[in-house]
Parts: sequence; C-alpha cells; structure tokens
Amino acid sequence: MNHGEIIARHYATRQPVRLCWEAGTISMIEVVQDAPQALWIAPPLIDLQINGYAGIDFQQDNLTREDLLLAARH
Repeated sequence: MNHGEIIARHYATRQPVRLCWEAGTISMIEVVQDAPQALWIAPPLIDLQINGYAGIDFQQDNLTREDLLLAARH
C-alpha cells in the first residue's frame, strides 16, 4: 500500500496514536483520543544472526580461516 493510516497504541508510551504514510514513508504521527486495545505500533524486529553461508557452518568447532574466506567470497 503506497499511502494510508493506522490508529493504534504506541509501544513505548501506550498512548493512542494515528500513524500516516505516503509513498512508503511515515509522514505523520499524532496522539489521538482512543485506539483499539489489540493494535500496537512498534519498530520491526529483525534477527541478523547468520549461522552459516555457502555450505559453511559458522557454529562448527573446527571452523577455519579458509572456511570464513570462502563464505565471504561467495
């Protein structure tokens, strides 16, 4: 969706807010009088942990420098 709005509770303040976006970018956040109890606005959660790549398991006990270089080159 390119533009729109949602009314929900802010995760940190618990205040009801209206969040609007245009072209995929947040354009406004304002406090409002009420919001549904079940809707919350919070930053996304991203797990950046990488356990391996290119067939190289980074968790192995005998991981070598060459293994890491091979994965980095891929």
